[in-house]
Amino acid sequence: MRWTFYNKTMLFATIAVFAAIVACTGLSNPKPSNFMEFILSDIQIENYSMETEEYKKQNVRILYPKLNSHFSRSKLDQINEMIRIGTLDLFFNGDFEDDFSHEMSVYELEYEIKYFSTSYISIVYKGYFNVYRSAHPTHLFYTLNIDLNSMEPISLKDIVDIDEVFLRKFTNAIDDDIYFQNISDENILKNLEKTASAYFTKTHLYIVYYLPFILGNYTIIEITNA
Repeated sequence: MRWTFYNKTMLFATIAVFAAIVACTGLSNPKPSNFMEFILSDIQIENYSMETEEYKKQNVRILYPKLNSHFSRSKLDQINEMIRIGTLDLFFNGDFEDDFSHEMSVYELEYEIKYFSTSYISIVYKGYFNVYRSAHPTHLFYTLNIDLNSMEPISLKDIVDIDEVFLRKFTNAIDDDIYFQNISDENILKNLEKTASAYFTKTHLYIVYYLPFILGNYTIIEITNA
């Protein structure tokens, strides 16, 4: 059924984008021994010039950033093209396009830059889609993290080692959530490895853990960078 397909697409869209780009480029640079420790010492850019780009077709509207400062023009062009492709792939890799011609269907996605330095950028995309005659809308939350030195995407596994040590940090950060009370540590770890995504700020790492629609489509777990 269409709903099952879309729900599955939402869960795996971010992973598909990263996998496709990594397959083409390869991760040539190993992650720092402690990525979030590096972020603590990294110099975050607070004031920068940017504008908002828009992709619009039928009832699809997707917003994404275009940076205008702190790099050479050729470097900015490279960064902005990677952001543009990474953003639009979230939609096109989901095979959504043919389903939004009806006036009652809609797909909306907006962005927020969570972290930006000369080394890294972390962007979140939040929105929803609803297809005509579907039972309910689906809430969307995607992430796009880029290493601006190597020009390669960063997924959760590039930020942390997804192992038993990280699992303890993750479970300690979970509030009293019924969903996690009923799922084994083994399944949590498996989902962190296969479907979870992440974004970061100067002081925190945020894990986007995808859930069934009845539980809100996703939850965000905050882990202090300490």
